[in-house]
Amino acid sequence: MKNFAEPLEIDIAAPWQVESGRMQAVLAINLLHLIPEPFVARLFEEARAALSESGRMIVYGPFLRGTSYASDGDRVFDTSLRARDPAIGYKSVETVSDVALGVGLTLMARDAMPANNLLLTFAAP
Repeated sequence: MKNFAEPLEIDIAAPWQVESGRMQAVLAINLLHLIPEPFVARLFEEARAALSESGRMIVYGPFLRGTSYASDGDRVFDTSLRARDPAIGYKSVETVSDVALGVGLTLMARDAMPANNLLLTFAAP
């Protein structure tokens, strides 16, 4: 007996082929620091449309806390990402939360994870 449907592969640069309100959760792991900010907004817009009323958007990865890095290793890694592509790099928790709020999702949990990563859980109010 399966508790979960098979995961869907989604291209965040394109409209999602997902029925509106169908998803209970959208999980993005180690993604936001690897995409430009406009795609962060698109991710949250598409996720919000796909989520059911009680659905959750869950994001895991490295984040800035305000304008600060959690460690020197985070600063070095972010600098290397931005050297390869100035459009990518760490986003702040606050920026991501504002993007989520703009589509009707609020930050309901912020959990510290290994290697200074965070798990952010967003839900409709």
